[in-house]
Amino acid sequence: DPKINVLWKPLNWLTNYFSFGTAFRAPSVFQKFSSQTVLQNIKDPITKSSVFRGVRTSGTDSLKPETANIVNFGMDFKPLEGLQFKLEHWRYSFKNLIIKESAQEIIDENPFDNRIIRESGQILGVNINYQNANSVRTHGFDLLASYKYKFFNNNSIQFSGDVTYVDKYLIDDGFKNRSRNVAGLRNFRNFARSLPHWRSNLGIIWSTKTIDYLVRLRSVSGYFDDQNNLPIKSQTTFDGQIRLKLDYLVSFGDGPSANLLTLGVINIFNKKPPDVNTVVGYDSKVHDPRGRYVYFRIGSEF
Repeated sequence: DPKINVLWKPLNWLTNYFSFGTAFRAPSVFQKFSSQTVLQNIKDPITKSSVFRGVRTSGTDSLKPETANIVNFGMDFKPLEGLQFKLEHWRYSFKNLIIKESAQEIIDENPFDNRIIRESGQILGVNINYQNANSVRTHGFDLLASYKYKFFNNNSIQFSGDVTYVDKYLIDDGFKNRSRNVAGLRNFRNFARSLPHWRSNLGIIWSTKTIDYLVRLRSVSGYFDDQNNLPIKSQTTFDGQIRLKLDYLVSFGDGPSANLLTLGVINIFNKKPPDVNTVVGYDSKVHDPRGRYVYFRIGSEF
């Protein structure tokens, strides 16, 4: 689809930019012709019970492609050598967004909907489909900052950080012709995914001629669980990494180092994901349940 980019650099250390584009995504074969049944934890307002029942999703042959208008504008600011700031505002406007209906939302709207299978008053299952939502509009901000200071003998230290803020996520799902902002919610009762407002990454890298040391802090803000009507706590974890530049230790030929041996640790302090009252005990769309794990990697460019 077409896209327009405008770049304006009034000063050597300041760049402003703007872009506007359109996009589309056709429905997949799975979304048009599939049939899949999974067990899901649902709450029945009639019997006041929480049960696991089969939710059967069927494809919809009449799905339309989803389309979007995309706007980005921002500034890149470099006031000093090695120091950079980048602030960007993004805005997406979707039409005919391809979604999977929410079984819980169907039950909440009408506990006797003909898509709900009942026997003796108990829910046995729910039939749902893929469909085109009326519209989705979302906007927010990205902020990136970095500072690199060089020492003698090619040593350097670099501080970096990036933050994403989802300001609004407005959905118009066809129920009662209403538009709702679901940013900051787990969104169990609608088709949107879990949407914490804030995500951030902060890092420090100490580089020498032969080795790099990296420490990174990752955080996700708290948000609201609309299934259990309880807040979900924020989470902050630390990662570490050591990178050996093999070209300086073993002769691989001339040129800059392109061979790296990496040893890293994710979630150094083995922090558990925030508790959520579900069968797995956490929100699998946001958090990682694996705790601390160590990885080893070797890479080469040639």
